[in-house]
Amino acid sequence: MNESNREERKEEKERHATWLELFYDLVFVEVVSQLSQNLNHDISLSGLLSFIALFIPVWLAWIGATFLLLGLILMI
Repeated sequence: MNESNREERKEEKERHATWLELFYDLVFVEVVSQLSQNLNHDISLSGLLSFIALFIPVWLAWIGATFLLLGLILMI
């Protein structure tokens, strides 16, 4: 019974992003912005492949960090 009450309280509680999470997202926005600027200067197949090769690890890092932070927050 105690476990179900704890889960209900977590669902009821509204969660807001912390300043650290917002800063972390802003860093990723800047990285993607820089990658897109490089693509803008080199509009070719090699530029596109370079963008994709650099974007995928950045995107996966952002997704991984998001799931990690979400998991840590849900454990609290």
